[in-house]
Amino acid sequence: MVDITITLLSGDKLGRRIREHDATDAGPFALFDRAMAVSTAVERDCKQQVACIDMQPSRIRGSETQHQQRWSNVCGKVQHTADALRAEMAPYIFNCTETSFGQKQQIFTLHGNFMFSSGGSTSLFRGFNSSANVENVMQHVFRPHTCRSVSLHMLVCSINIRHMVFVNSALLDRVLMAEHTQAHPRWHAVLINSMDNVHGVKSLRLEDFDATWLHSMRAECVRSVRMQISSHGSVNLFITPQPDTLLTTNFEDNLNAFCAFFAELCAKYT
Repeated sequence: MVDITITLLSGDKLGRRIREHDATDAGPFALFDRAMAVSTAVERDCKQQVACIDMQPSRIRGSETQHQQRWSNVCGKVQHTADALRAEMAPYIFNCTETSFGQKQQIFTLHGNFMFSSGGSTSLFRGFNSSANVENVMQHVFRPHTCRSVSLHMLVCSINIRHMVFVNSALLDRVLMAEHTQAHPRWHAVLINSMDNVHGVKSLRLEDFDATWLHSMRAECVRSVRMQISSHGSVNLFITPQPDTLLTTNFEDNLNAFCAFFAELCAKYT
């Protein structure tokens, strides 16, 4: 694998990754030809001329060039009766810190964790990678017919776009914010300047989504998205759903196209 750094006339830098085939079969200039083809594609997509290209052996693990997408966190809330927990769960309950709302307790499982207050009627869950796993674990934790509702607080989609990212480059910011100038903008984008000492990470918030566009993407439940992009090519989409969005089996599958859309923008303009 070879990492390519493409510098545009504007000064913005983009990263790309290409395969290095056997020069004997592909010819001595094959790598250069592929780099030029990538450069031409970037000029077409970004509508800017390329100033220079730099190539070096890749230091990113793995051999894939296509970005990979997975759900890394599904978290939310269960409303239930005060006696909802199964008696056989007692040995697996761990006491946490004391709060003004009482003793916080947790149950840890292979798929995710539940946090609740002793004798309370609300439990929080987090760390699951699918809604199906949430439903499956709930059957083991709670007694039948004791759960009133299961709502979602946040879903996190993690994508690896398989090339390095220049987080200080503003090209992606401008592309997302260019939506503001449209007659019917699909979203509003804001660059987040983190106060934490975090290097190599770009953060943006997407909000005020157009309802018609969300419907076309099967993502009517989305309220806002926080997008974090690392210099190593990892993209995390922290999706906040509308209030009282209820969990259903394979709920997150409806959001795959929505996440893939923004993953493609990140891959193209970073």
